[in-house]
Amino acid sequence: PIAGVAGADGVARLFWGLSLNVWFYVAAIAYTVVQIGAKVVDKIIDWKKANKE
Repeated sequence: PIAGVAGADGVARLFWGLSLNVWFYVAAIAYTVVQIGAKVVDKIIDWKKANKE
Protein backbone atom coordinates (compact mmCIF):
# COMPACT_ATOMS: atom_id res chain seq x y z
CA PRO A 1 0.00 0.00 0.00
CA ILE A 2 2.83 2.41 0.86
CA ALA A 3 4.44 1.86 -2.55
CA GLY A 4 1.07 2.56 -4.19
CA VAL A 5 0.71 5.84 -2.33
CA ALA A 6 4.29 6.81 -3.19
CA GLY A 7 3.64 5.94 -6.83
CA ALA A 8 0.40 7.92 -6.91
CA ASP A 9 2.17 10.85 -5.25
CA GLY A 10 4.93 10.71 -7.85
CA VAL A 11 2.42 10.60 -10.71
CA ALA A 12 0.46 13.50 -9.20
CA ARG A 13 3.64 15.57 -8.91
CA LEU A 14 4.55 14.78 -12.51
CA PHE A 15 1.13 15.86 -13.77
CA TRP A 16 0.40 19.10 -11.96
CA GLY A 17 3.06 19.51 -9.30
CA LEU A 18 0.37 18.87 -6.68
CA SER A 19 1.00 16.88 -3.52
CA LEU A 20 -1.18 13.88 -2.68
CA ASN A 21 -2.87 15.96 0.03
CA VAL A 22 -3.91 18.59 -2.51
CA TRP A 23 -5.07 15.88 -4.91
CA PHE A 24 -7.33 14.53 -2.19
CA TYR A 25 -8.93 17.94 -1.73
CA VAL A 26 -9.28 18.41 -5.50
CA ALA A 27 -10.91 14.98 -5.83
CA ALA A 28 -13.26 15.63 -2.89
CA ILE A 29 -14.34 19.01 -4.30
CA ALA A 30 -14.79 17.58 -7.81
CA TYR A 31 -16.88 14.71 -6.41
CA THR A 32 -19.06 17.14 -4.45
CA VAL A 33 -19.62 19.34 -7.50
CA VAL A 34 -20.58 16.30 -9.60
CA GLN A 35 -23.01 15.10 -6.92
CA ILE A 36 -24.65 18.54 -6.70
CA GLY A 37 -24.87 18.69 -10.50
CA ALA A 38 -26.50 15.26 -10.64
CA LYS A 39 -28.99 16.28 -7.94
CA VAL A 40 -29.90 19.47 -9.82
CA VAL A 41 -30.43 17.54 -13.07
CA ASP A 42 -32.55 15.01 -11.18
CA LYS A 43 -34.72 17.81 -9.72
CA ILE A 44 -35.13 19.44 -13.14
CA ILE A 45 -36.25 16.11 -14.64
CA ASP A 46 -38.73 15.59 -11.78
CA TRP A 47 -40.02 19.16 -12.20
CA LYS A 48 -40.52 18.69 -15.96
CA LYS A 49 -42.38 15.41 -15.37
CA ALA A 50 -44.62 17.07 -12.77
CA ASN A 51 -45.43 19.92 -15.16
CA LYS A 52 -46.36 17.56 -18.00
CA GLU A 53 -49.08 15.85 -15.97
